[in-house]
Amino acid sequence: MKKWVNPNYFLKIAGHRHVPVEFGNNYMSKSWNQKVIPLGEFVCNHTIEKKSKVCENSTEDQPLKRYRKDNGSGGTATDLNQNISSTAYLAQHELLVQIPELEKDIIVPDYCSLSLADAKSTGEVAVNFWFGPPGTVSPLHHDPKNNLLAQVTGSKLIKLASPQQNENVYPNPGMMSNTSQVDVENEENVDLEKYPKFKDAKLEQVVLNPGEMLYIPANHWHFVKSLDTSISLSFWW
Repeated sequence: MKKWVNPNYFLKIAGHRHVPVEFGNNYMSKSWNQKVIPLGEFVCNHTIEKKSKVCENSTEDQPLKRYRKDNGSGGTATDLNQNISSTAYLAQHELLVQIPELEKDIIVPDYCSLSLADAKSTGEVAVNFWFGPPGTVSPLHHDPKNNLLAQVTGSKLIKLASPQQNENVYPNPGMMSNTSQVDVENEENVDLEKYPKFKDAKLEQVVLNPGEMLYIPANHWHFVKSLDTSISLSFWW
């Protein structure tokens, strides 16, 4: 996985490939939207500091030149490296299915072959790719499958709560009932008049660092925030 630390690796293999990128604070934000853009544009414009020279290389063996040629944009490195206007997140995307060459870099953990008696496991493992700058957020939510979250680069702050806390974290009504109405990023600022039961909520907190994995059981609440430019893989089964 050391290859993945260098953004040139992604640019060289797949800078010209188009991927779905989320823009906005998080998927519950009113300003949230999604655009399909080249991976090279996402990497250079949203994950690398402006002062970095990574996206300004122009030698034959550097991926940005290949990206410009394949994309046909005619743009320059400067065009791709403007100030970031909003948080961008390549989130929950099966990039390794889209680009099988990347799949060769990983091994699905044996742990994913195990399942709990009460888990609705199909035996198939879905591998999702998460890549973004500091500050990307997944609000407090839960998923129907077991999740082994592997941190490749950067660190993430994770807050966890068991299903027994459902009443205290105020699930949204309707289709988004797997997501809490409460912004738990700043727990001290939660409006307890609006969400009085949240004062009884029990949340655990952990920082996930490169090379570490965290098991999140199905239907367990979790909030995730990137502390650095971050790449993660989630194995769902």
